[in-house]
Amino acid sequence: MEIGAREAALGNHTRAVAMVRELQARNPANVELQVAVGLALASRADAYAAFARRSSTGAARARDLEAAERDYAESVEIFTRLQQAGSIQGTDLEILDNNRKALERVRAER
Repeated sequence: MEIGAREAALGNHTRAVAMVRELQARNPANVELQVAVGLALASRADAYAAFARRSSTGAARARDLEAAERDYAESVEIFTRLQQAGSIQGTDLEILDNNRKALERVRAER
């Protein structure tokens, strides 16, 4: 995978996280926006994890796994808080479960 593609992909994910964070900051009680932040973080974490698994160098792989862990952990935190408040159900709970598993995998790879 080319470095340019990596940087462009991560840049797009970072912009998405920033946009939904900004919207959520304007309306902090909006559950859908909180879910959107959690989803954007998990999506960026997925990208970091994928790049880490394709990386041939130890330092780059370690940085990407660290970033993936950070984003998965925050996503899990958001979804867990919403679950505890009784604000999510159904597929959102499946997303929480999947993100917990992804976080465990990334931590095991570090």
